[in-house]
Amino acid sequence: MNNLASQKENKLKKFYKLLTQKLKFHDRSSAKSKNNDEIATLKSTFFPELLTEMRNVIDPGPRDEHLFSCIEDWCNSHDITKKQMIQHARELVKTNSEYACLLGLCYHYGVGTSRNYKKTFKYYSKAADFGDRFGMNQLGWCFRKQLGTKQNLALSTLWYQRSASLGDPTGQCNLAFCFYDGDGTKVDKYISYKLFEKSAIAGIDTSQQKVVKLYLHGIGTERDIHKAIKCCREWMKASDLRAFCQHIFR
Repeated sequence: MNNLASQKENKLKKFYKLLTQKLKFHDRSSAKSKNNDEIATLKSTFFPELLTEMRNVIDPGPRDEHLFSCIEDWCNSHDITKKQMIQHARELVKTNSEYACLLGLCYHYGVGTSRNYKKTFKYYSKAADFGDRFGMNQLGWCFRKQLGTKQNLALSTLWYQRSASLGDPTGQCNLAFCFYDGDGTKVDKYISYKLFEKSAIAGIDTSQQKVVKLYLHGIGTERDIHKAIKCCREWMKASDLRAFCQHIFR
């Protein structure tokens, strides 16, 4: 491991350690921060902002190196101290899903710690219980891929449905595949098409590719070559169009 990679790994370990410090504390009073405005800013931006960054880099698929870079850059730019991190996490954990989602992602993809799918399942479950649509989708993925729990396609589909009903585009995409393949539910190509379409409009490239295929083959909707071409033009940049088409027709 070169020096740069070693420095990055050390920063990730420190970041993860800060995230988990909360687990060692009980509900006891703590000293007030000297800078209340700074803490107030952290309350409203810290976890939501970082989680948004992490969600962006795992969609449409997990890319560990991007997660590492995302967290490292974010921490460097915000100069978060240990005291601020702990105080914020302690205040947030019981009432906000972001902390649970963030820890779930860390355990899921080995960000700053080793992968632990049982803990992945645990924290995604907490996030889902909070009503977090992203956590619901991730929990559905755990049930489908046996991450920290037994495979249960019916429960997987149920959590995808809950996520999709709250407008999560990745949840809509995953649910669309359930209806397309009949996993955990009955096959319904029309519902599958409508879900892929919603997800595609939201920018999920897997759904965009699928919608084009459905138009080309008339699955779940009428066959329409012109709409397929229109979708390609709307969703893909000129530089990506060739690769997009190759994927569709392979």
